[in-house]
Amino acid sequence: MGGASQDRHSWLRYERVILSHSSMLTLELPGYGEADPLPVEHGMDFLAEAVRHAVDTLSLGSVNVFGACFGASIALHLAQRHPDWVARLMLGGTAEEVSPEYIASAHRWRRMVDDGLIDDLARGPPRTGTG
Repeated sequence: MGGASQDRHSWLRYERVILSHSSMLTLELPGYGEADPLPVEHGMDFLAEAVRHAVDTLSLGSVNVFGACFGASIALHLAQRHPDWVARLMLGGTAEEVSPEYIASAHRWRRMVDDGLIDDLARGPPRTGTG
């Protein structure tokens, strides 16, 4: 499972290497790629359940799971909620800590949501410079 700005095609460059060791399944989770945006009330547990549903529907049994960046959080939730579905877990691109700047931004984003400033939040900070 990839990061927030990745889709099922993001892993193609790794496919040759991975397939020499294992079969590979990439998922385009709700809210990713060409899927409709995911409502904010659907968090990590919802996305982990979407993965579990796919594994169950495909009758894969227990699987090796690799999650990178944002996908690492989803993979971890899957392993915590359904350890019997995960044979091995590998997490990549995870942060050891959250910076004070990011925490301040997260609080600002939460206030924007609470104030109904969703369009402003989606646009992001004003751009500066001429570029």
